Amino acid sequence: LIHNVSDYCKEKNIQFILAGPASRPNTLLENYLTDTLHNISSNYAVRNKIHFISCLGKFSENGEYLFFKNGIHVNEAGHRRIAEKIIIKLIEIFSPEETQTLTFIKNI
Repeated sequence: LIHNVSDYCKEKNIQFILAGPASRPNTLLENYLTDTLHNISSNYAVRNKIHFISCLGKFSENGEYLFFKNGIHVNEAGHRRIAEKIIIKLIEIFSPEETQTLTFIKNI
C-alpha cells in the first residue's frame, strides 16, 4: 500500500511524508512491535527517498509524558509533539530558509 501511494505521489509530483508509528509503552510486546514497524518504515523511506517523521518516544523534549494512563493512546502533549514534527517537516520541504520559524515553533 505504501509503495502504491508513493508511486502515485511521484507520478503527480506530490510530496509524500510517511509518519512512523507512535510508541506503545503499554506492554513490552507492543513497544517491540512499534519499534520493528518504525525500523521497517524508516528504512523503506530511506530506500525510496520518501520524507519520514519518527513518532517514537514516551516523553517530550520538556519531559512531558506523551500518553494517557493506558499507555496506548497519545495525550494532548503527544498530539502536540506529532503536530510540531509535521510542521517542521513541511517547513523543511517547502521553505527550508525559514529557520527562524522552526525556532519559534519549538518554543510554543
